Amino acid sequence: MIYAVGGLKGGVGKTTFAMYLALYWARKNKRVLVLDADPISSSAFDWYEEARRTAEMPFDLEICPSNELDKILAVRWLDYDVVVVDCGGESAGVWTSTVRVCDHFAVVVAPKKAEVKKVKGTFDTAVDAIGQAGRLSDVTPHVILTRVKTSRDQGENPHNKIMREKLLDLGMPLLGHEVPDHAEYEDAVDTVPRRLGHYLPVFDEMHEVEEAA
Repeated sequence: MIYAVGGLKGGVGKTTFAMYLALYWARKNKRVLVLDADPISSSAFDWYEEARRTAEMPFDLEICPSNELDKILAVRWLDYDVVVVDCGGESAGVWTSTVRVCDHFAVVVAPKKAEVKKVKGTFDTAVDAIGQAGRLSDVTPHVILTRVKTSRDQGENPHNKIMREKLLDLGMPLLGHEVPDHAEYEDAVDTVPRRLGHYLPVFDEMHEVEEAA
């Protein structure tokens, strides 16, 4: 099973999402590989290398920022149960090549006006690439709100609620569960997190349809 994790830019939690997703499957006794495919910033690799100094990593990691990941994934790393590709936010080539062969793609976005306004372009790019590969019925899309400041859901014009509604109005497959802007997730960088926290219900929701089937 291949996951493509992407977003608009750095700082929205893509790498954190990818690392927690890898941990989610590793704890289900799956053999998991994370691919750091970000051509600008190898955040996943840096996290992995720092964490392995003090703890045994429950999954593997490779660097492969290639615009031909669709071809590479077809012939390499086939002995893994799950491959999570951290696509970064700076390369359309990495993103489109990965979504062509993925089973799930996840667009990670913060509830900010500028990001919500642009997220449809990232999402539609993925859908177009999957359609050209003739795999629309084979891929499950997800949009996930991260770094959500819960304090902004108060008052007469709750910011986060408005951002959620905008995403839904755009036809985005927005998950009901979201990841708040908690310090514990920032502190988890360079470690092997002990708990999945708010990521657990997010990942469970991502796979509800498959489990029901």
